[in-house]
Amino acid sequence: MSTNEPAGPYHTTKSAAIYLDYNYDYFRTIVKKFSIPRCGPNKNRFAQSDLDAFMADPQCFLEKPTEAKPVNRKILTIPLKEATS
Repeated sequence: MSTNEPAGPYHTTKSAAIYLDYNYDYFRTIVKKFSIPRCGPNKNRFAQSDLDAFMADPQCFLEKPTEAKPVNRKILTIPLKEATS
């Protein structure tokens, strides 16, 4: 098993909050802010290894900003009509 794969035991949101000694509502806020990975078929479990990694370095769970990609635009030139007098 590689070190990047989550390892159990697996916690529900409530038991993960207890494991980390956080209030349940505060932990839900942290999960959204830091994008802590969810596991299981219903994505309703947290791997203890992910929770331990979060406590060791929370910044690694912040979403990386996406780079703005340049937009390719064509510049069309429209010929001007000559003025008739």
